[in-house]
Amino acid sequence: SNGDLTISGREATIDTSGSATTPAGSEGDVQLNIAGAFGTNGLNVTAKGVLELTGEPAGGAGTIQTATGDNLYLFSDEGVNSPWIGLTSTTSGGISINGGDDGGNISINTPGTSAGDITIESGGGDLELYGDSDSVKLRHQSGGSVYATSATDEDAILGITSVGTGTPRLDIQSPSNRVWVLCDENKKLKIQGGSGGETFVFDVSSATGGITF
Repeated sequence: SNGDLTISGREATIDTSGSATTPAGSEGDVQLNIAGAFGTNGLNVTAKGVLELTGEPAGGAGTIQTATGDNLYLFSDEGVNSPWIGLTSTTSGGISINGGDDGGNISINTPGTSAGDITIESGGGDLELYGDSDSVKLRHQSGGSVYATSATDEDAILGITSVGTGTPRLDIQSPSNRVWVLCDENKKLKIQGGSGGETFVFDVSSATGGITF
């Protein structure tokens, strides 16, 4: 609109008031509307179709961030090849999943009646589950059992280890019943009726040890 039409011989030229806009950033950068102009913010698609985050949004370098109160989902559509979603760090890098400082939960589940397993595996180092100020719970939702198993032909060891002068103790209880299994002396296993209860002692510190009450 509002252009000039000029005719010279067989040549007609239309000169409009519009102008071309050069894309921002480098090859592969995704264009964003920033203050009414093309711009980028570290969102890049490589030649292999890999989505990279290299910029500095509000959450820090390489952060995917939602608006306040919004959810963020990563979906892998159903298909013949059973697609999966992977979180992988580089050599010596780490992966952190944080529920937030205000008590947010972290949920990992496989919904459905024929859901697959959830596997948490450590390639070489220790696998730690800990709570800063509360209990760590292993729970079967439908009343089943929780097992500690080993690899083929390996010993299965379930260890309870305290730190410093603490007492390693197995607390077995229901809403109305309770018993402790503890070790507060070397090579002596004690079964106690809870806090302040009577105690049986299985003494294996010597060949003359035995069971005492």
